[in-house]
Amino acid sequence: MSRVKPRKYRMEVAIDRLQRRRAWDTRRMRGVRYVVVHRCDVIKASRGRILTNSPEDCARYFVDRGWRGHPYHFDVGEGDIVQCNPIDAHTAGVRFKNASSIHVRVRGDFRKFAPSVELWNTVACLCADLAGLIDPGVGRRLEVIGHSEFWLRGILKAIQLKDCPGKQFDMDGLRVAVSRMLRDERTTMPVLPAGSPWWRWWTIGASEV
Repeated sequence: MSRVKPRKYRMEVAIDRLQRRRAWDTRRMRGVRYVVVHRCDVIKASRGRILTNSPEDCARYFVDRGWRGHPYHFDVGEGDIVQCNPIDAHTAGVRFKNASSIHVRVRGDFRKFAPSVELWNTVACLCADLAGLIDPGVGRRLEVIGHSEFWLRGILKAIQLKDCPGKQFDMDGLRVAVSRMLRDERTTMPVLPAGSPWWRWWTIGASEV
């Protein structure tokens, strides 16, 4: 699933409407290095007490457990993306790496079953946007990485048993797709005016749906 063409996708900003205990702290964007992909199935995690995998129910699941709010910056479903926290929010997706990570939640559990093509493609387009348009100030693009890969690569030394985003989620293919989209951006993407939102390239508003 690595041949994905850049395209428009739905983007909704839901920062102000999601349940939270209090706002996350902010962090300096200059220190951001990673786009981290996570799996999160709150229906399964709640043992059926929560009935949907929506961003709203994800936020409720974590708030009920004492978290400040939705712990990811973006929440991805099939063909739609919801921004759940400001991009400079210091959220809680990977212990010891939250100051340097943008967290992307993919709705579902991919330990045994692969995501649909539509879902995987949507994640790929978002990751390309994030990796290509956010300048970490170090002369290179952000790295796209799966949650568990921090431990598998030895970036973090602590024992990590969580399989995230799951063996059936093709992270190597995702990185290939992101690299191809970024390689072709000069010929396929328009130039952004200064100060434009980073997602404007591939995002459609309600009036364009």
